[in-house]
Amino acid sequence: MPAPDRVTAQLWRWRAATAWTAMNRTFAVEDTGLYRERYGVNAKFDVAFLWPMTQVFGSATDLASLSPPLASRADVRTVTDALAGYRDDSREPPGFSSYLAPPVGWLSDRYYDDNVWLGVELVRSYDITHDPDALKYADEIFDFLISGWDTEGPDEGGIYWIESDSNHDRNTVTTGTAALLGLMLHDRLSDEARRIEVLDWSARMYAWVYEYLADEDGIFRDHVRDDGSIDYAVYSYNQGAMIGANLWFHRLTGDALFLDRATRTAQAVLALEDGRYFEGQEIAFNAIFFHYLLDLDQIRPDPAYRQALLRYADYIWNERRDPESGLATTSMPLTLLDQAAMVRLLALAAAASE
Repeated sequence: MPAPDRVTAQLWRWRAATAWTAMNRTFAVEDTGLYRERYGVNAKFDVAFLWPMTQVFGSATDLASLSPPLASRADVRTVTDALAGYRDDSREPPGFSSYLAPPVGWLSDRYYDDNVWLGVELVRSYDITHDPDALKYADEIFDFLISGWDTEGPDEGGIYWIESDSNHDRNTVTTGTAALLGLMLHDRLSDEARRIEVLDWSARMYAWVYEYLADEDGIFRDHVRDDGSIDYAVYSYNQGAMIGANLWFHRLTGDALFLDRATRTAQAVLALEDGRYFEGQEIAFNAIFFHYLLDLDQIRPDPAYRQALLRYADYIWNERRDPESGLATTSMPLTLLDQAAMVRLLALAAAASE
């Protein structure tokens, strides 16, 4: 078995395509663009919730972004169209529900974190499909996120985790990723007044995360509770989102401060648990982290970044995948979310090996 850094780009591409095929063979709901949530007895026919669908969306975009692409614009557009079924405009402002909205589904909770990841993937897909609805819905999601900004709690500010009176946690994943989404939108919107509004909000969101959830090493904690106490959990997707936000601020301003901050976070994460940190994280969280780590590597290269990505992707392929079904075994029962994350990791490894 070759070492991860000796696996060729062609082999990584084959692995990514194989995982994508296994996902579509096992989880896809025929002729709908939708997918099942889980695989197994009494679980095979569930339609997926929004969060795993956002990562299916990301996996299609990742494959379509390779050169040459392993997924088509039509593949990306199919998932885009299916995701429209989660849009709920019966409540103001419009947003995307955790499950299919009426009349196909039912009225369900709207999570700000699900929405922000969908917004990020809509913008990424727009660059491939040039679908105006993708940009329109991403912009709409940004307003939904603003509606979740806290104005009453201790450490005032931050975006809630869920649209509910029962939980007022304010998270890095909602607030920091909302800043990232806003910066991505700012770069693509045509209306100047809206661009300024989005940028102002992005700066405000970014500053709040740094004030309340960043530690001295550049690591980001998970959330501020309703009572002002901190949940100190360190999740990899939070670190990735803040690396991404810093990279976008660097692109916008040219200020090396933001690049230094991104680098500091990346190096701190890679040093956690003597490099074994990722094995204890959810595969979907890690796929997001490595996406932005690879973005950082393209601006300020460091061989350690690609080595970490390739090592982890190889571990997933060789140790946490069922060779017979081609499915990721990182959760039981086997899930769409983990399969989509494996596709994303393998696509990133292919990109890193080119």
